[in-house]
Amino acid sequence: MPGSRVESDILDLFSKEKRSFTISQIAQLTGHDRRTVAHHLALLHQSRNLGMIQHGVRKKYFVPDNVLLISRSLCAHIILVINQDYSIRWINDPFLEVLGCTRNDIPHITLTHLEEIFPAINFKSILSHLVHGQTRFIKESCEYNGEQFTYRFSFSAIYIQDEPQSFIITGQDITENERIKSEYQKKEQSYEILIRNIPGIVFRRNILSNTIELFSDKVYFINKSIPLDSHPSCISFFDSFIHPDDRDRLIGVLQYAVFHQEEYEVEFRVINSHGYEFHFLERGRPILDPSNNTQYIDAIIMDITSLRKTTELLAESEERFRKLADVAPVGIYITDSSGNLQFVNHEWCRQHNITQNHAIGMPWTQGIHPDDRKLFSADNSESSQAYKRIIYRTNPGNAGCTWIHGISVPIEDREGTITGYIGCDTDISEWKRISCEERPFEANDALFDNQADIKRVMYDLQFHKIQLELINNELARTRDELEESLAHYIELYDNAPIGYLSLNQNGFIKKINLAGAAILGKERLAVLDTPLYSYISEISSQVFWDFFSHLSPGESDNSCFLHLHRPFHDSVVVHVTASINASGNEIHLVLIDITEKHRAELRLRESEKALARSQMIAQVGSWYLDLYSGQMTWSDEVYRLFGIPPGDPVRYDTVFEMIHPEDQAKVQAAYSAIQEGTDLKQLDHRIIRQDTGEVRFVHEWCVHERSPDNTIIRTFGVIQDITKQKVAEEKIKEQEAFQQLLIQLATKVINVSIDRIDPTLQEMMAAIGNFTHVDRVYIFHNDNERKISRNTHEWCAPGIKPEIENLQAVPFDFFPDIMDMLQQGGPAYIPDVSKMDPSEPARAILESQGIKSLILLPFIQDGDCTGFVGFDAVKERRRYSDTEISLLKVFAEIISNVLSREETEKALHEHEKVLAITQDIAQIGSWSHDARSGKLTWSDKTCEIFQVDPKNCAFTFDAYLEMVHPDDRDLVARIYTESREKGLERHELEYRIIQRESRDIRYIYDQGIHERDRDGTIVRSYGMIQDITRRKLAETALEESNRKLRILTRLTRDDVSSMLREIRQYLDLAKEEHDTQKISRYLQMARDMSSIIEKTLDFTRDYELSGVSYSGWLNLFQTISTLIHALASHQVVIENTVSPVLEIYADPMMRNVFMIILEYALKKDRGVSRLRISVTMSGRTLILICEDNGAGIPADEKEIIFMHGNSKYSDTRLFLVREILGITGLPIRECGDPEKGVRVEISFPEGRYRT
Repeated sequence: MPGSRVESDILDLFSKEKRSFTISQIAQLTGHDRRTVAHHLALLHQSRNLGMIQHGVRKKYFVPDNVLLISRSLCAHIILVINQDYSIRWINDPFLEVLGCTRNDIPHITLTHLEEIFPAINFKSILSHLVHGQTRFIKESCEYNGEQFTYRFSFSAIYIQDEPQSFIITGQDITENERIKSEYQKKEQSYEILIRNIPGIVFRRNILSNTIELFSDKVYFINKSIPLDSHPSCISFFDSFIHPDDRDRLIGVLQYAVFHQEEYEVEFRVINSHGYEFHFLERGRPILDPSNNTQYIDAIIMDITSLRKTTELLAESEERFRKLADVAPVGIYITDSSGNLQFVNHEWCRQHNITQNHAIGMPWTQGIHPDDRKLFSADNSESSQAYKRIIYRTNPGNAGCTWIHGISVPIEDREGTITGYIGCDTDISEWKRISCEERPFEANDALFDNQADIKRVMYDLQFHKIQLELINNELARTRDELEESLAHYIELYDNAPIGYLSLNQNGFIKKINLAGAAILGKERLAVLDTPLYSYISEISSQVFWDFFSHLSPGESDNSCFLHLHRPFHDSVVVHVTASINASGNEIHLVLIDITEKHRAELRLRESEKALARSQMIAQVGSWYLDLYSGQMTWSDEVYRLFGIPPGDPVRYDTVFEMIHPEDQAKVQAAYSAIQEGTDLKQLDHRIIRQDTGEVRFVHEWCVHERSPDNTIIRTFGVIQDITKQKVAEEKIKEQEAFQQLLIQLATKVINVSIDRIDPTLQEMMAAIGNFTHVDRVYIFHNDNERKISRNTHEWCAPGIKPEIENLQAVPFDFFPDIMDMLQQGGPAYIPDVSKMDPSEPARAILESQGIKSLILLPFIQDGDCTGFVGFDAVKERRRYSDTEISLLKVFAEIISNVLSREETEKALHEHEKVLAITQDIAQIGSWSHDARSGKLTWSDKTCEIFQVDPKNCAFTFDAYLEMVHPDDRDLVARIYTESREKGLERHELEYRIIQRESRDIRYIYDQGIHERDRDGTIVRSYGMIQDITRRKLAETALEESNRKLRILTRLTRDDVSSMLREIRQYLDLAKEEHDTQKISRYLQMARDMSSIIEKTLDFTRDYELSGVSYSGWLNLFQTISTLIHALASHQVVIENTVSPVLEIYADPMMRNVFMIILEYALKKDRGVSRLRISVTMSGRTLILICEDNGAGIPADEKEIIFMHGNSKYSDTRLFLVREILGITGLPIRECGDPEKGVRVEISFPEGRYRT
C-alpha cells in the first residue's frame, strides 16, 4: 500500500482522537499491517509530525501539541510540565498538594519557588543541560519538610525535543524506603554488638568469590600477630598461615561440609609471621541460597593452644611414668576401682608369668595363687585404708611359684572417691627359700638344748639378717623417693603458675615462690620479711584488714579479691585464699592473678549494659531455655515486654499462658520442633501483657547449644517487639489492598466490552462498597442544561433499601451547597447528617433515606461536573481519612473514565478482536542483561519462545548462547560485544535458535539498547525479541519456489520440446505411410508421447503448488505407510521399520520424493521382490535408507541416475528429487552393492528430525 495512504490514515486518527497511541492500537484502528504502521510512524517521528515517548520497551506516539498525554503515561506520584522558557505549564494534583497551592496559583509558581521548597535540586541547571543533550533521565533526591513530617522524594527529568519543546519532571515519594533503611541500620548495629561479645572469631567464607568476611570488629588473629582487618580478605591469604600438614585435611573437611550441607568441626595448626605454632578449633555451618546450593559458610574459630599444650604435657608425663616403670626392679601395676588391671610393667609380668597384653583388663587377683586369694577378700573392702602390705604367692609357672611382698595405695579424686589402686610388688622368693629350710624358732622351745638348737638359732639369725637387709633396702629406697619428692615439690612450689606465701602472725612474708614475687612486682629476696599490707592498694585496704581479722584456725574456705599496687607497674587484681595453722602463728596464702579476667569482666559488664540499652532502644530481648528443667532465663527487656517485674522466675508452661490463644498452637509446634533439635529460624506471634492486658506482636528466633554427644543442653533465643511495625504493616497492607483493588478495577475496565460496561460498573461498586464497609454506592449523571441529576447505577448492601427509582430527576436546587462543592472539583463530605443545619432541604431528604454519613466525588470534564459517585453509611456513621478520600478520588476518576469513553468503546468494539490477534501474532518478548552480575532476565513471552521454564532455568548469557543455533552463536556474541566495546547506543540482528523442548529451529529478530552510569560505563542492557519464523519461512519458501520453478521451467521446456519433436516425426511418418497398420502404430506412439507430456504437466502443477508451501514436521512412518498402501498392486514385499514417533522437518514435496524413489525401485525390468525402508544414526545425523534386492547399479554409473540425460540408468524424476532435496539442504546418494541391489540414502542433519 502506498506510504501516503498509510500516513494519511494515521494523521486522521490523531486529528480525531486527542490522545496518545501505541503501535498496536494504531494498527488496529487504521486497519493496516503493524509492521507497515511501525515503519511510517518512524518516518512521521523523524519529520516531527508526531512525537514519541518510550517507557521501557513500549513506545507511544502523540501529537506534539498535546504534551500532557505524555505526563499521564508516566507512573509517578507528582508530575510537573515546564515550557522551554522555564514557565510552568501544568502541575498534577499531588504536586499541588505538596506545594500547598491550588490550580489558580499555577500562573504564579516559578522554578524559584520549587528550589525554595526543594533546596537540594537546582532545577534550572538540570534543565539547561537537558536542552543540548539527547532525551534522557537525570535522577536526584531531596527532602521536603511538611507540617509534621519530613518526606524524601526522588526526581526524574525528561526533555521532549518535539515541538513545542517541553520538560517533564516527575517525583516519587521514597520516605518509606528511607525509613526501612534506617530500621535496617539499627538492627545491624544490634547484631554487631551481639557478634562482638561472642568468644572467638566469627567470620563467613564466600564459596563463590573465594573470600572471607569478618563479623567480629577489630579481631586480631593468631596471637595478635596478624590483624585480618588490615590484610586481604581472600581465603588463599588466610590459608597461607595454616600448617602445611593440616591444610589438605582442612580443605577436605570444608569440601565435605559444602557437598553434604552439614555442620563441621575441625582442629588445625597455624604458623604466624614470627614462626610460632598455635592450635585452633573451627566450627561452621553451610548457608544455602534459594536454589538450595551452598553459598556461604558461617564459622567461628577458637584458640585451643593452651588446652592442646596441657594435653601434650599430660601425655608426656604419662609416657615418662611408663618408661620409669619398665626399668624399675620391682613389679608395678595400676587397677581401676573394680580391681581390673590397667597397667603392668615388665617386672610384674615376669613375677606373675603373664604377658602384658594378657594382663591388661583382667582382675589382678587372677595372678595370685588360688590358696592365697582368700587373703584379699576382706582386705579389698577396706577402701579407706591408707596403704596395704601383704605377702602372697603367684600362680605356679614353669619355674614354680614366686613369693611376693606387695604394697598398694588407693588413688583418689578431688572428692576423695577411690578411683583405683597403684601397687608395688617385690620378689622375696630367695628369702622364702632360706627361711623354709629350717623351722622358725618358737618361744616355748628350750634354748640351746643341743647342737641342733644352736644350728636352728643360727639359721633364724641369718633369716632375720636377710629380712633386715631387705627392710634396709626398702628404707633406703623410700628415703631416695622422699628426697626426690621433696626436690620435685620444691620445683613445683617455685615454678607454680600461682603465688604461694607464708606469713607470720604479724603479717610479714616468710616464704614466697617465684610466681608470688612476680605478682608483687619484686625479686623474691626483696620481698621476704616485708609486710604484705604494704603491697595492698588503698581501695582494698579495708577489705584486707577485715579479711585477716576474721581468719581462724581450722577454716579453709577463706577468700577475697584484692587490688595490689606495684612500683613502675600497673595495678593488679588477685584472688586470695588463706588458711591458718592450728597454733595460729603461720598463715598460708594462695595468690592468683586475675587482672585480665577482672578487666574482661569489666568489659563484659560494660558490654552487657550497652547490650541492655541497645535491647531497650531496639525493643529486643534475649532468653535461654533449659530443656531438662524447663527453666527460662530472661533479659530485662523481655520482662518489660511481657509486663512482668524483672527477676520473677519463669518457666515455659507459665510463659505459654501469656501467648495469645489463637497463636498457642503455632508456638507449641515450634517448641516441639526445638525439642527435636530444629533451630527456630523465625516466628511471629502475639502475646498478652500481664500488667495491662495489651496484645503485642513479637518476632522470635533461636539456636541450640549441644553437648559433645550432640544432645541439646539449652536453647538461646532473641525476641523483638514488632507491634509498631505490624500496625504500620496492617495500615500499609490496607492501603495497598485498597490500591490493589483500584488497580484491579481499573484493569478490569480497560478492555471491557460495551455490553459488559453496566454489569462491570455494578461489580466495581459492589467491590468498593464491601471493601470500604459502606451501605450504598451509586452513580449520578448531571444534565447541566436542565439542572437535574439522574441516578444511573446503584449498589446496596444486604438489608438496605434501594433508592434508584426515587432519584431519576433530582433538581440541583435540592442540594445547592453540595452541588457547589462538586462543581468546584472538591468532594462533598458530610461525616454526620444529624449535625447539618435543620433548615437545609438536603438534610430532610438524606434523613428520609436513613443516611447517617455520605461522601460524594465529582466527575470533572472540561471544567464541568458531569456527574458524581456517592457512598452512603446507613447503619452507622462512617469517617474517611485523607488517604481514603484520595483513593476514592482515584475510584471516581476510574468511573469517570469508564463513562466518558463508553461512546469511544462502541466505535472501537469491532477493532478489539483485530488488536488481540495482532498482539498474539507479534510474538514479542523482552529481556535485560546486568553487566556486573552477568544475570539475564527474560519475560514470560521470551521464555515461551525459547521453551524454557522461568522457575527452573539459570538465565546467563552463556546459557542463552547455548540455545542459539551453532552457526549463529559467533555472530550473536560478536554483535553484542561490539555494541558494548564500541559504545553503540543500540544493536539489532536476526539469528536462529533451537527450542529447548521441541528442538525446533526458530528465527528471531533481536533489538537492544544500553543503559550507562554517570561515567558512561554500560551497566545494563534492555531489548526485545520477536519470533519471525513465519516471515523467514515465507522468504525461504519463496526463494526455494523460485529455484524450483527455474528448474521446472528448464526441464519442462527440454522434455516437452523433445517429445513434441517426436510427435511431429510420428505424424510425418503417418502422413507419408500408406499402410494402415503402420499408420495406426505411429498415431498410437504419438498418443503415448502426448500422455507422457500430460503426466509431465501434472507433475509440473504439483511442483508449482509445493513451491508456495511452507516446510513442516512430517511423521515419517505414516508418510511411508501411506505410499506403501498406494503401491499395493505391485507384487513386492515392502518392509517399513521406521519408528512410529519419528518426525522430519521437510518440504511438502517430500511425499513425492519418497514416491519417486519407491517407483524407481519397483521398475519391472529390475526384478525386485523385497524392499526395506529403515533409519540409522551417523553421529548426530539421521540417515533414511531405502534398499532392495533387485538389479544393482555399477559403481561408475551411480551418479548418472541423478542426472538429466539419455543414459540407461539416468532418470529425470530422480534428477528432480536431488534438486528438491538440495534446495532444502538434504543430500541423497546411491551406495548399494551392484551385486545385491540398489541402496538410496537421504541424510537429515540435527534439528531436522525429532521424536
